[in-house]
Amino acid sequence: PSPPSLSSYDYVFGFGSIMNTSTHAVWKTTSSPSTESSSSSALPGVIATISKEFGYRRQWSFRSSTGFTALGVGRSNSSSSNNSSEGSDINGVIFQVPTNDMPDFDRREVGYTKIRVPLEYITIMDNHHHSEHASSSSSYHKQANFAFTPNDNIWLYVPLPNYIHYADETHPLLQSYVDTVLQGCLEWGGPTMAEQFILTTGGWSEYFLNDTPSSRRPWLFRKEYNTIDELLKKYE
Repeated sequence: PSPPSLSSYDYVFGFGSIMNTSTHAVWKTTSSPSTESSSSSALPGVIATISKEFGYRRQWSFRSSTGFTALGVGRSNSSSSNNSSEGSDINGVIFQVPTNDMPDFDRREVGYTKIRVPLEYITIMDNHHHSEHASSSSSYHKQANFAFTPNDNIWLYVPLPNYIHYADETHPLLQSYVDTVLQGCLEWGGPTMAEQFILTTGGWSEYFLNDTPSSRRPWLFRKEYNTIDELLKKYE
């Protein structure tokens, strides 16, 4: 059981598509007063890492009902024929969510259950460290200044057991989904964060479908396509 939080906010560790703030408006029903402007639908956030000592690793292992394989996290010490069981830190963004909005967030994450991450397993990337490791950091998404306490609820959404399956011919990884995630990394931390995502994510698969419109002319539909394709090719 989680200890009571005195805050009117919860925190969600985003490790996949939610890092891309353009996805927030789809489910968000009320604006947090701490967003940069009242017209913004993006949740305030800060770059963070969950230590591998917490016992989980990000991997392509969530079987979507719409016929593709999305991101999840799995126990890093579990026995698996897939190499994604090896432990690794998880980089991402911690978002502040009004506690009253958490039921909406739970509905967004159907097929997942949330577990609480103790603060001792969290490392926050402060703005000074961020600027040292990212060129032109001023062009990236502005980070919030959260003052976390041990009583704060920081949630990680974990796939329910019956949803955990690796990619196959009928449930491939999708270029459009990979783009959304890596665009989120680039939005917050540039190529360095995107590269770290690729290196610390298990379950990459030969079952990969380029489902983007006009795939032969990516500049028409795929934001940051050149950077994304170069990174994926580097580690294919």
